[in-house]
Amino acid sequence: AAQLSYDQQIEHLNALIELLKSETTYTPNEPDLKTATLSTLLANLKTANTNVSTSFVAVSNARIARNKTLYNAKVGTVEIAQAVKDYVKSVYGATAPEYKQIRKIQFKIVE
Repeated sequence: AAQLSYDQQIEHLNALIELLKSETTYTPNEPDLKTATLSTLLANLKTANTNVSTSFVAVSNARIARNKTLYNAKVGTVEIAQAVKDYVKSVYGATAPEYKQIRKIQFKIVE
């Protein structure tokens, strides 16, 4: 297993930081490489990862609600749009300008 998930990458970074903290000769001159800065980065990554994980449920539920609105049989936007096109065609005829205005508007069921 490649262990490339965000959780795994955060844990690998944590292990590297702990290794650097235990090494007494590790004293970089660059502030970005100091263990305190790396620990702050780790904390920020953990917070961001947690925020994404908790937001995922809300996003997923919103997508489900959107799909129901758009694609449900009989009451979905796609079905209603097709019914409107059929109605306009039956009232005005297939060659009428009213029907020509709407016939090329495409509604697709995306899965």
